Amino acid sequence: MDENKFVARLHSGLFNILVEFTPRNPKEIVQIGEIARQLSALNEKYRPKGVSFSAVMLTQNPGGRLSYDIAQAVKILKENDFPEDIAIIPHVTCKDYNLDSIEIQLRALFDLGISTILALTGDKPKEAKGVFQLDSLGLLMFIQKFNARIARRAKTLEQFKKVPQLTPGAAISPFKYSELSLMMQYIKAEKKTRCGAAFLISQAGWDVEKSRELIQKKQALGVPIIGNALLLDYTTAYVMKDLPGCVVTPEFMEKLKDEKSEDGITRASQQVAMFKALGYNGVDIGNVATLEQILQIVDGALEINDWEQFRDNISFPPPAPEPLPLPKTPPGMDFLHNIAFEQKGKLFKFAKTILKPVEKSYHKDYGTLYRVFFAMEKLAKGGLFDCRLCGDCFLPENYFVCTVGQCDKGLPNPPCGDATVEGRCGNDPKRPCAAEVILFRAIKKNDVETLRNTIIPPRDVSLEGTSSLLNHYYGRSHTLKASLLERSGLIQIAELLHASIPSVGPAMFYLKELGEKGFTQYNRGLNVILNLIVTQAEYRPAYIDVNIDQLGGDTPPLMRQYVRLIKKYGQGVPVCIDSSNPEVLKAGLEEWYANASQVKPPLINSINYAEMEKMRPILEMRRTYKFSIIGLLMGQQGVLKSSEEMYEAAKSIFKEAQKYGFQPEEIFFDTVTLGITFDSPISELGEFKPSHTYNSFNAIKKIMTDPEMKGVNTVLGVSNWSHDVKRRRIGHNRAFIEVARRYGLNSVIIDVMQDYGIKPAPKELVQLVEMFASLDGGEESVLTYNAMIREMRAKGWV
Repeated sequence: MDENKFVARLHSGLFNILVEFTPRNPKEIVQIGEIARQLSALNEKYRPKGVSFSAVMLTQNPGGRLSYDIAQAVKILKENDFPEDIAIIPHVTCKDYNLDSIEIQLRALFDLGISTILALTGDKPKEAKGVFQLDSLGLLMFIQKFNARIARRAKTLEQFKKVPQLTPGAAISPFKYSELSLMMQYIKAEKKTRCGAAFLISQAGWDVEKSRELIQKKQALGVPIIGNALLLDYTTAYVMKDLPGCVVTPEFMEKLKDEKSEDGITRASQQVAMFKALGYNGVDIGNVATLEQILQIVDGALEINDWEQFRDNISFPPPAPEPLPLPKTPPGMDFLHNIAFEQKGKLFKFAKTILKPVEKSYHKDYGTLYRVFFAMEKLAKGGLFDCRLCGDCFLPENYFVCTVGQCDKGLPNPPCGDATVEGRCGNDPKRPCAAEVILFRAIKKNDVETLRNTIIPPRDVSLEGTSSLLNHYYGRSHTLKASLLERSGLIQIAELLHASIPSVGPAMFYLKELGEKGFTQYNRGLNVILNLIVTQAEYRPAYIDVNIDQLGGDTPPLMRQYVRLIKKYGQGVPVCIDSSNPEVLKAGLEEWYANASQVKPPLINSINYAEMEKMRPILEMRRTYKFSIIGLLMGQQGVLKSSEEMYEAAKSIFKEAQKYGFQPEEIFFDTVTLGITFDSPISELGEFKPSHTYNSFNAIKKIMTDPEMKGVNTVLGVSNWSHDVKRRRIGHNRAFIEVARRYGLNSVIIDVMQDYGIKPAPKELVQLVEMFASLDGGEESVLTYNAMIREMRAKGWV
């Protein structure tokens, strides 16, 4: 694979040695570079033994204490002949950085040629105020978008292969002894890999069974796992035992008290031997200062044949804790939320109406009515949930746990790795870890699977200190995205996962070239596709369309892979399986329902009127699977010539679909969209004729007003309308939708992130669509068309 060299080594079968340093000043950084050059020179000697010195890790403010600027440290290493076969992996943490600062740091590292980072939430600062706008999941998602923005500039496969990328890894802390804390660590690790983590590194710990349990999860987590061997002496352990999340037992401290420096080397060697034997992909060796220490640890490990005999020297687990008493969900909260705060709730519209004067007061200089209401909200939510007035409330998603007030770092997606042995917050032991309470309530609600699939995005910081209730009801909070499409009144199908789109096609061709491993191992193509799935799913479209016809070759197996990705990463949004090949449609439909007990019925796009016999086996699958269909109103020679022909074709498909059990609402009719520059009212023979838009819109009107087909849907691929338009493409699409809706259109295949159906269309572009819709084939309409086309060309639209 033409991918990250470090990650390639993790998959190579070699046991990878990573050495971790904390850069404190330029002199130390230069020394780190010298150690790296010496390790590089030794690789030829160690690789025959199955070992590779693969990376230098640079920590960032470990334990909340200050260290040297990470980008400056990388710059110094690069300026001093750092070896090419050793990766520099900086730790990038979220603490002390807002979103802008994180992006500046990532850009700096990217410009310095860094290709691998470790994405961490970070430790709470010792003295400064901690800033955690993102947690590790938010950082991973941001890196995914960062990479996708760069990769989607490539318009060809060859360009795509050369695009540089940032490959992130993440941390996991298996050394948790409360059952709920441990479960949440693995749940969050699963989310990290879904958000793009290409490998996981264990935090430091001394418990053989926890280390064994982690590697047993490797297949489920789906990424390489790296162990952690920290060179420990009594002084270091004395500091560590008080650090949040670290487990150094009194028994272990007692043993360390009388040990010599070589005893620490021996223990680290035994840990490395354990990780190698258990099947870890490598080990991160920390707290070393010299090349001699590193080689003593590695050589000592390679001499060990049976690490089990040293179990008593490397395993010091604490006693099992008693379960914490955890608070249940306040009574009636779920019921209240469902009826008053869900948009479909019985009291939602009533509450919104009642609050309208308060909303007006909010907009009018935070008036008295707003201040009184907000004071009451503070009192109620503060008392019930320890609310800290973030203004973008995720209480329902977190089972009514405020992760700003009840998590000491205010993380969107707890936990971090700081929980105590008992499951308390490592930064404020007076209360339980917020993640424990969340999981406890999810279990009580029999809703753990939802928790596994829920990733909380960063809060909108512009709303801080404002009423979250008003923000929710009036579409300013995170609920805006999810409600936008519903507010549009249109059934919207997300269109961007299509091989014909220039910014997406190269990624799809890249994955095809990689084969099956491209869908299971982190790579740039998969990153682009996952980013498209996740970002479209955030808007809760009716379906996510995927079309791979342009890839050619044996596409049914490929469609299965894409359907699998949407099922896993699409946050419950069903797939629209889009192909002209019945075998591809069949493969996608079978895959959607494979090993799935609870999925929403998908959409098949399309059943072509011109090829009904060929498509009949797909209709027959309705006896086995529940799904909807798009009936494509095309003839043998292409688009049908009149609205009446389209209408008759729709009735024919409707009658045929009913034979197989399709309900009216499960049937969509596509009258086809031609682009502005293709839709002429003059035939190839020079004869006047109705425009296709005229026929299409009038066919929609006939279909949607036919009492025998009551309940069916009509759909158009709107982006085709602006295909060759040079300017204002989004405006053209808005206008097309606005006019088409007047004829009864209720569904669109479109970029769902552009607020279609909500923002008004420009009047002059609406007039343009109205003109096309009026071209009935008469001489006057053709004159109008010619005048309008001249005007469009003069304005540079086409």
